[in-house]
Amino acid sequence: MSFNSDRNPSPPPELLGNEALLPDRIGDSVYSKQWLYKTLMKILQEVAEFLDASMAPAIFLDVIDKTRSPRLVEIVVGILGNMSSFDSTCQSISSNNSLIFSILSLSGTSDTPALLQVFRVILCGVSNENTQNMWFEAFEGSPIFMENMKFIFENSLSSTVIKGAFQLLYSILNENAKYCKMWGQPSHIKAIIEAGKQSLKLHENLDNFFCVLNALCQYTPNIEILVHNWVELSLLFDLYFLSLDEEDALPDRLRITAVFSCFDTYNTLLNYENMQCEQVVIGKKIFRKFQNACCNLVCQVFDFI
Repeated sequence: MSFNSDRNPSPPPELLGNEALLPDRIGDSVYSKQWLYKTLMKILQEVAEFLDASMAPAIFLDVIDKTRSPRLVEIVVGILGNMSSFDSTCQSISSNNSLIFSILSLSGTSDTPALLQVFRVILCGVSNENTQNMWFEAFEGSPIFMENMKFIFENSLSSTVIKGAFQLLYSILNENAKYCKMWGQPSHIKAIIEAGKQSLKLHENLDNFFCVLNALCQYTPNIEILVHNWVELSLLFDLYFLSLDEEDALPDRLRITAVFSCFDTYNTLLNYENMQCEQVVIGKKIFRKFQNACCNLVCQVFDFI
């Protein structure tokens, strides 16, 4: 073997011929997907820290406040979203009160691409245990944000916006139980149900919808309000159960978590003391689909173990 080689040696031929032994390899190269992912993430973090050190967030704040271009807003808020993916830069961005309030005010924009980037930034801030309290304080100082969220659930016709709003609200409810009480108001629950119905019209699954309902059930008084809306909810439950019998309905762990949230919510409402038995009607077709969905779910769980 020559010691003058200018590259790393290739894997042994017996390994190259067996894909099962190199499942993480990229194509015919000797690089792994995990290595590439870690390298890219390191580069992105270094870029984010460089932008933060260069006072980019302050520049972006000025752009947000002065520009009338939705695409420019989308770009700068999207960059802030990327920066917020890393703890150190997320803390720096979240400590800028003026920037936080500007982002929260953008929750009322009618531009869908920009709004989705706004959701990303807020979701990163709320999900980070080192910054979430800063955002919760900002919510208190900017009540228009929650009003905008409610308006979105009541009126949005965009499946991507509704999905993003559900994901953000689910994170907020999970991180701060106080908001379970706020969103348990009858008008707020009506808005959430309306968004669930709209999701069906747009042929979207209801995973995020039922995750939100399950989070709301953690605050006991909300259960009674949900029971009062059983007629509308029962239709959403039935259609969701029907969809679970479809092939490849449970492709990943996240989907299984959402399905468990749906089952848990269904069980909670049915066992509520004020639920009237005559309100609960389960057709034979729905029951069979429900059984099949349960069997598929059990099989998926065992596959992950």
